Amino acid sequence: VLHYGLAVFEGLKAFEAKDGQHYICNPKANAARMKDGASRLVMPEVPEDIFVSAVTEAVNINREFVPDYASGGSLYIRPLLFASGPMLPLKATDQFSFVVSVTPVGNYFHGNSSGVSAAVVELDRAAPRGTGSVKAGGNYASDMYGLELARAQGCDTSLYLDAQENKYIEEFSVANFVGIKDGRYVTPDTRSVLPSITNDMLMALARDEGIPVERRPIDFCAEIADFTEVAGSGTAVVLSPCARIKHDGEEYSFGPLRTLASLKERLERIQRGEEEDTFGWMHRVPTTEQEVDIEPERVLRRMLCAVSSDELLQQTEVAAVVLGGGGGVGVGTTSAAASENDNTTTTTTTTTTTTNASVTNHLLQ
Repeated sequence: VLHYGLAVFEGLKAFEAKDGQHYICNPKANAARMKDGASRLVMPEVPEDIFVSAVTEAVNINREFVPDYASGGSLYIRPLLFASGPMLPLKATDQFSFVVSVTPVGNYFHGNSSGVSAAVVELDRAAPRGTGSVKAGGNYASDMYGLELARAQGCDTSLYLDAQENKYIEEFSVANFVGIKDGRYVTPDTRSVLPSITNDMLMALARDEGIPVERRPIDFCAEIADFTEVAGSGTAVVLSPCARIKHDGEEYSFGPLRTLASLKERLERIQRGEEEDTFGWMHRVPTTEQEVDIEPERVLRRMLCAVSSDELLQQTEVAAVVLGGGGGVGVGTTSAAASENDNTTTTTTTTTTTTNASVTNHLLQ
C-alpha cells in the first residue's frame, strides 16, 4: 500500500439514541460499497457479515467514547482494507489487512454554519473511466492541491467539473454536490463520483415526502445561478450549506438551506431514535457481551475462505487484531490471507491505551 496506494476505506457513524442505546447508521450499504471498491482494485472482498461484525465490535469496545445523546455528536467509524503483504512489482499480493478505527466527532465544518465557500478549480478530479467512484486513498491525496488552489482564492473548499468537457458538476472536495432547483432535489449523475450513502438516504427521504428527485448531469454555467439551495453531502458533513461558489471571475450566492435542512433534520431524528426508522437503516449495537453475535474463530475462518482464490493466494495466514486507544480511538483489525493446503489460523488481540502506552497480547488460538 505504501508504494501503490492499494487501499479502499469507508466512513460511517454510530450514535447514542434517545433511548440510550447505540446504533450504527446503514452499515450494510457501506459494506456493499467497500466490496465494489475492492473488486475495482482487485482486492479480496470483505463479506457483509464480517464487515458489520467488525464495525459493531469496534463500537462495542469503545462505548465510553460515543458522544452522549444530548451532545449531538457521534462516533466516526473508519474501516480500511489495504494490501499489507510484501510487494515491489505492481502485481496482486497475497496478504491484505482489514482495519476498523473509531473516533468521536462533531460538525465537520464547525464554525461555518452560515455556509462554506467553494471555488471551481482548474484540475481534473478523476478520469471518466478511472477510480473516481471508488473510495480509494489516492483519490483524496490528489485533492490536496485543489484545496490549496481554492484557499488561495479565499474559499473553504474546492468544486470540480468533469474531466472530459470541463462543463458538468462533479463534486466538492469531500462531498457530493446536492441542490434545490425549481423545488426539485438535484444531484449529479456521473461515474466519476463516489456514490454517497448519505446522499442516497436523503434522496429516499425526499421521495418519501413527495419531492421530485433528479440525478442527472448539471451544466455549471447554464444552471448554477438557478439553484436556491446548494450543499455538500457526505458522512462527515451530512449536509454542509454552501453560501457561494467562485468560478472564472464570477461569484454565485445561495440562500440558507430550507428544503435540504428539513431533510437533514429528519435523517438526524432517525439516527438519534427520535423518529421511527421505517427504512431499516439503523443497526443496534448489542448492549451485553452475551448479545454480541461475534465468534472470532468463525469470523476469521469466514475471512479465510473469502480471500482464498487461485488468482490471489498461494501461501497464507490469518491474523486478527483489536486495538483501543488514541484518546477515544478504537481499532478492530483483521489481516487475512489463506491457503487451500494450510488450515492454520492465528488470532492475536492487542489492546493499547494513551495513558501508559502498554500493550497486552492475548493468543486466542
